[in-house]
Amino acid sequence: MAFNIHVLGTQGYRFTQENCPDQDIFQAASAIGKIKTAGRIAQGSGGSGGSNRMNGVQAIAQIQGFHLLAQGLSLLALTTNSSRAKIHFNLRTERTAWPDSGTTIQFNYSTNHADLHARFGRQVFPALQEFDMNNYGVALKMGAAISAYSAAVRNENPMLVINIRNFSFL
Repeated sequence: MAFNIHVLGTQGYRFTQENCPDQDIFQAASAIGKIKTAGRIAQGSGGSGGSNRMNGVQAIAQIQGFHLLAQGLSLLALTTNSSRAKIHFNLRTERTAWPDSGTTIQFNYSTNHADLHARFGRQVFPALQEFDMNNYGVALKMGAAISAYSAAVRNENPMLVINIRNFSFL
């Protein structure tokens, strides 16, 4: 499953990427690894520990994706008027066999940035989880978009609208 991300911000900021990979890329790689080791296991030589390696690679990717997201949030907090910053999220899952579903969330920065990441997690992560978007790919792209915006924004009230669409058969 892939997702599309479209981000709009004040001062004409735009960020668009389509067909971005998410967790499914690791499932495909794991399946390929199992196919490769199936012949060796049948001959009695054992597997190569590929699934443990794949789990490790997936964990590192998850850490990196969420680290970039946290960095983007922190960089936006350093901009002028960051206490008035707002990020609107429009999350949508499009399905071929069932009706589409979606939700909207608004995250507001405050004058106290000490609990920024915890507040973001409490407000946004449950919706990401509900729509199967709480993975490294979505975090990576959101972090990249927010970081680039924080570098581009000038003395204005920062506001972003992040639209994420993923696709599912069921």
